[in-house]
Amino acid sequence: MKKKPGIIFLLFLFVFIAIGCQQQSSSDGPSAIDGHLDLTRVDWQETSMLSLNGEWDFYWNAGDSPEDILRTEKDGSYPVPLYWTKYGGEFPAIGQAAYGLSIQTKPLMEAYSLKLPEIYTEYALYVNGKLVDYNGFFEGKEPSYLNPQSVIVPMGVTRTEILLFVANQRHVNAGIGQSIIIGPTSQISKAENNGQIIDLVLSTICLFAGMTYFILSLYRPFNKELVGFVVLCMAVGVRNLFSNETIIMDIFPDLPHLLGSRIVTLTVVFIIFGVMLYSHYLFPHLSPKKWYWGIMGINGSYGLMVLFTTSYVYSYAFTYYLLLIIVVCGYGGYLGWKGMKTNQEDAGFFLVGIIILAAGGVMDALLYLQVLPDTYMLSRWMILFIFLQVILLARRYSLAYQRVERLSEDLQETLDRVTNTETAYMSAQMKPHFLYNALNTIAEHCDTDPKKAGDLILSLSKYLREILDYDNLKSIVSLKRELELVEAYIAIELARFDNIRIEYQIPEELPALRLPPLTLQPLVENAVKHGLRSKQAGGTVILSIQPENGHFRFTVSDDGAGMNPERITELTTLPKESGGIGLYNIHQRLIRAYNEGLEIKSNPGKGTQVTFRIPCFEDDVEEEEI
Repeated sequence: MKKKPGIIFLLFLFVFIAIGCQQQSSSDGPSAIDGHLDLTRVDWQETSMLSLNGEWDFYWNAGDSPEDILRTEKDGSYPVPLYWTKYGGEFPAIGQAAYGLSIQTKPLMEAYSLKLPEIYTEYALYVNGKLVDYNGFFEGKEPSYLNPQSVIVPMGVTRTEILLFVANQRHVNAGIGQSIIIGPTSQISKAENNGQIIDLVLSTICLFAGMTYFILSLYRPFNKELVGFVVLCMAVGVRNLFSNETIIMDIFPDLPHLLGSRIVTLTVVFIIFGVMLYSHYLFPHLSPKKWYWGIMGINGSYGLMVLFTTSYVYSYAFTYYLLLIIVVCGYGGYLGWKGMKTNQEDAGFFLVGIIILAAGGVMDALLYLQVLPDTYMLSRWMILFIFLQVILLARRYSLAYQRVERLSEDLQETLDRVTNTETAYMSAQMKPHFLYNALNTIAEHCDTDPKKAGDLILSLSKYLREILDYDNLKSIVSLKRELELVEAYIAIELARFDNIRIEYQIPEELPALRLPPLTLQPLVENAVKHGLRSKQAGGTVILSIQPENGHFRFTVSDDGAGMNPERITELTTLPKESGGIGLYNIHQRLIRAYNEGLEIKSNPGKGTQVTFRIPCFEDDVEEEEI
């Protein structure tokens, strides 16, 4: 990838925008100490919002009302935000607790609100003894999915008492995992609306990109990387609806917690599935298959765990599942690095995207583990990754279209030569179906592996050049030239069929032999077409050249379908089709040149072996029409 300064600048600009979009405009301010927070020195004209971080009073299993707290001695003062499962292992995940904070302020002249974060999993919020918000059994029903709310609080003149009861029966994390924000109602509402707009816009972009490429994939079924990209886009779009401001709760306010938890966790499974599928088929020849299937297997197993176990079980396993995200990023990074080393087109774009994806994944994992205090960033970073991959795919399709146009021009020139030739003998040998299949194969590789497509175009060009070089049909050609024709043909067939193999057992230094043109290639073609393709498992063609008593013995063998003796006799006595270069034609030309033709041995179901011999010294053979 050529590093153009403008593109690099835009990429970094987009990164900073992505980071900035997800940052809350709140400041830390003073910290609470032993359940008390002094905000008397805060100038609310200059400070829009504050995080209520610090040491909150903590009560374990102290009931579910302010009256219960009055009769209970606190268990200590503990930091918020931090799940109580992180309090040195003193408290189990399953249980109930209360958090208390006393805030000292100047007299407040306007309405203020509290912005609650995601709380696992049920809660009741009291301000100055009044219940202002709740979820779950505190309201006498099953808890709904996470829905961070902002609530107007009845602030006291100079002191405000906050009491938050939390109960958890469903998740491995319990308590307050993110900051509770306080600020003027107008500022809290503005920040909330901005967050919802950002989440909605990003979700819309992802879902729209997913639908667009889904439609494109219907018309390009051989581009399997498109399927992975569609899954990736849709999963990121859905996850964004369930994260941060949880827009989905505005649409389904009574969405059960368990259902929402399963969906949002499964989006991670599908994101990994999409990234793996996309990466694997974007660079199919570089992908380590064992790693690919291993990661896919582990990912699928966790997906089944999410579907069929309790939320506590799969949320507990999620901590270890985060390691798979790192492995996936390493897998993608390996493909990008390998692609750049082998000069794969757009590998640089892909590698930059993977680095960005890894940054988002690592930061989200650290947030989940409460190493970083912030909002979830993966969806934002995924948007940037998707943006880069859209550019990558657009470039690929543009280049592929240009290659197809050039290929069409070359094909037209070739067809003109065929049309204008006066030698019907050879033009009859140009198998149209082989040419069409070859061109289809090249067209597919133009998208999936442009470098390979270029190599195949050269192979097809060499094949056509040799086939259409009619002047050489009246002479004897070198062994090197005949082998080049075989290699050109085999390169195309290997690209079409992944269950066909070719082995060359020839001397490292080719003997200075000459032989009739179009002798070896039709024999190899016959072995592939009639021997191996008729077997579902495919097989191997072996081309051997060995010295033997003043001659060189040429052998083309396969482990394919084989044939019966009657068919062998037919092939050496009658041409397969009028004027065709079949075994009969080769047999007769060898007899005219060397007084011995083809020797065919075959067993049905076991394979076929075709041999012929050529003298070591060809200078005495006249260059006659054969």
